[in-house]
Amino acid sequence: MLSLGNELWGSPERLGEMIRTLRIADPRPLYTAGSNNFQFFPRCIPEEDFWTGVRTGEGKLLRGSFAACDAPLGMMQTHAPAANWNYEAYLAPNTPAAAAPKRSLRTTAAVQVGTGVQQAETEAPSAEFAPKIPVITHEIGQYSCYPNFDEAAQYNGVLKAYNLDTFRMRLQSTGKGNMEKRFFLSAGMLARDCYKMEIEAAMRTPHLAGFQLLDLQDYPGQGTALVGMLNAFMRNKNFIQPEQWRSFCGDLVPLAIFDSFVLRAGYRFRVRYAVRNYRQRLSSQAYTVLLTCGNQVISRSTGIIPAPQPGYIMLGGANFSLRSDLIGDAELTFEIPGARVKNSWQLTVFPAPTPIPPHDVCICHSFAEAQKHLECCEDVLLLPDTVKNAVPGTYCTDFWNYAMFRQISETMGKPEPVGTLGLCIQAEHPIAKAMFSKEYTTPQWYVPVTHADCAVLDFAPEGYTPIVQMIDNVQRCHRLGLIFEAKVSRGRLLVCTVRVEECPDDPAMNRLYHALISYMQSAEFHPTAALDEAKLAELF
Repeated sequence: MLSLGNELWGSPERLGEMIRTLRIADPRPLYTAGSNNFQFFPRCIPEEDFWTGVRTGEGKLLRGSFAACDAPLGMMQTHAPAANWNYEAYLAPNTPAAAAPKRSLRTTAAVQVGTGVQQAETEAPSAEFAPKIPVITHEIGQYSCYPNFDEAAQYNGVLKAYNLDTFRMRLQSTGKGNMEKRFFLSAGMLARDCYKMEIEAAMRTPHLAGFQLLDLQDYPGQGTALVGMLNAFMRNKNFIQPEQWRSFCGDLVPLAIFDSFVLRAGYRFRVRYAVRNYRQRLSSQAYTVLLTCGNQVISRSTGIIPAPQPGYIMLGGANFSLRSDLIGDAELTFEIPGARVKNSWQLTVFPAPTPIPPHDVCICHSFAEAQKHLECCEDVLLLPDTVKNAVPGTYCTDFWNYAMFRQISETMGKPEPVGTLGLCIQAEHPIAKAMFSKEYTTPQWYVPVTHADCAVLDFAPEGYTPIVQMIDNVQRCHRLGLIFEAKVSRGRLLVCTVRVEECPDDPAMNRLYHALISYMQSAEFHPTAALDEAKLAELF
């Protein structure tokens, strides 16, 4: 396979002439005019054997994440984690090709060139653009991780990792130097899970011929794009092992199709099964699907995959009854023992939402109100209506890197990226335990995070660690709190910037609200660090 270049503009006719010349010289490769040519104005040329791009028209996106300046954003950035979406609808025309409107006259568009912007002349796309040749989705992934500052020692040649040294000094100057290992792990585990969901969406798309990953390894340039599961030296960061990666990114991939990673006890869990097969010779295979919650087996089922042809193969499905007394971490495993392949999905089962029972917790929605109670030695739960200095809550980790796309957004006059890298959670804290949390972002935090403001706590003392915090990028390096506690005035304060009262019927949000109340009523609520009262008054 040979592409003439990356994200090219210019003359389609000239590109076609190049392919014809190359094909005469060497007919062996499959040729394409370029990878993601004409970007927002996609088109094929007759000489191409396959087409590579990120969209087939306005809103017809072929990957899960995009830069803010390239909005609309992808499914990974705008929807709750799920295993039911694909790109099939964007690979077929809505009307017959003969009825498709003709292309309009040539136009100009502002396009990204490196980290700058230039005007390019092109043609507006057909409203019904649908390639009739194999399609490869371009540069999928680009999920940012946090630096491993210890990697700087591996640069023992002529190239020095001054970028990593700078980022480390910046983190230490903000009083968060104790968090570097935890930030590295938490951001990396979220990026790993984002890659899995993104690649599985491609695998679930019958008429998608393949994908290009950007990248399996870190890229030290362009502001430092730490998007790899491997570092810049192709060494494993240990977020995932090779056999785990192959479970969803290999030549035979078991797939489960379901609507949500967050389940409700007492409800039914509907799931369908499929396989993406690239093995040329594969005999009939038996498979097993197992659903567990804790050490309890909820369901075990078996089936047969008939001697499969290469491609996407739909199998059966099942409805699992979830007992009302089973809550906690759950796992769905789809195994093909004879082919030595197994894929799995981590789920969370919450109880059905219930009203918050009567309690004696003092709840305030402004700090001015909370101050009066704190001065009287009371305990206060602050659910602030306003957070003056905040970063919007978002689930998905940053795209490529904040520095590069902030600059491009500024140049193009578009909103800058949010730029955060997922949650870092005190997993042993009672609130986190009630949410069945890991140390990093998992799907039960989607609704809480997307209904939250991340409070900028740069005034907090060195080493202060929120219960639940958002990891900021290495350029901005804010301390961002979602749930945090402190001694304030003569009282004790618990702050939750998640707007828990907005979604009372969501099981995760309901569970979090219960957890906040229960924690404050317990003997474990005993904050030891102090936060400046005047700074809190300014913040809220």
